[in-house]
Amino acid sequence: MNRDIGSDNYNIIKEFWKNSVNIKIRENSTAKNNRCVIYASSNGIWNPNTIDEFNKSIIKEDRYEWETFGGGELQKKEIFIRDILKEWYVNGVSNSLNSIDKLVDFLKKETKGYQVVTVGNSAGGYIAAVLGIILSAEYILDFSGQNNIWQYVFKDIEYPELYIAKEIESKCKYFNIVPMIKESNIPIFYFFAASCEQDIMQYSLIREFNNVHTFAFRTKQHGVSVYPFNLPVIINMKKEQLLHLKKNDAYSQREFAYITMKHTIFWVNYIKYWIRKIPIILKRMLKVKIKKVLSLIRKKE
Repeated sequence: MNRDIGSDNYNIIKEFWKNSVNIKIRENSTAKNNRCVIYASSNGIWNPNTIDEFNKSIIKEDRYEWETFGGGELQKKEIFIRDILKEWYVNGVSNSLNSIDKLVDFLKKETKGYQVVTVGNSAGGYIAAVLGIILSAEYILDFSGQNNIWQYVFKDIEYPELYIAKEIESKCKYFNIVPMIKESNIPIFYFFAASCEQDIMQYSLIREFNNVHTFAFRTKQHGVSVYPFNLPVIINMKKEQLLHLKKNDAYSQREFAYITMKHTIFWVNYIKYWIRKIPIILKRMLKVKIKKVLSLIRKKE
């Protein structure tokens, strides 16, 4: 990120990180369960890597991933966390909780007496696995989470905090969480893109473990294995229901949503999804076409 945004802007973001909490907690007195769901934002919490986008998503909108489709009032307690430095939570979430261990200690107090579920996508899936194991969660919902991040550590310009942390034993001990997962008995429901090289590589590290229950999807896109409108349904499923959905071959997004939702609700959401999605796809295709035409004109000139 530092390379993309520039050192000066990165320092502005780091200063905001020092003075902000980056945790949001909601309690729902009407919920009939005793669940506390921890939702971990990914490195895409603000994207693209520009200071304007940071100001818009983090400072103005106070964005946390999962906040709009996490299951809402059905949970007794919800905890949203984010790493605005976008470095796999190596420095926790803030200056006061500046390590994974400190974050764990804070969450232990906040989740005491609750039935815990952790949820995350990509880097959020990575930390959801760490937190879920240490906090003895009922289960973990891990969407395309990394299980070994050493490949990113030596990209010192892009991930300066990871690069520094490689020399600090208390922090780099979480760079490879494969042994943690192997030794754990906490169920991990691992959703991944079956045609994405990054996802396949990370999946291969944990595929043989008995506590890892995988859902492969026929997509190339990292971190987007299911439709957004399907997520609240998945989050509110019981462990036994999730286990029942396992199968040997890959799902399509549509198939998985259809079998996990009431059909009328599925079709309403599915149509709404594509009504919103098609203009975005067409706009993107038009941009590509325009770039190709402009490139051809320049070559002729």
